Amino acid sequence: LDEAKALGAEPRPLAEAATKRGKAFITDVERATVFFEWARAADEKWPDATFELAKFACNTGDIDITKELLTEVKARGGKKLLK
Repeated sequence: LDEAKALGAEPRPLAEAATKRGKAFITDVERATVFFEWARAADEKWPDATFELAKFACNTGDIDITKELLTEVKARGGKKLLK
């Protein structure tokens, strides 16, 4: 993904690809998190990866981080995800 970014690929498709890769590793939280964080950084308006991180935080009982991430999802335009 970094190589594609360096070659000029658009941020949204890269963020989408990183999110899909993260979902493929959903049972390996650490590995999935790397891809979700990468997607968040690649496109500041892409809400999906942040939503996935919020689900991880919720599952571990970290309510404060969950709230922060869900607020970020909303700011990124992820209203549909929040329903």
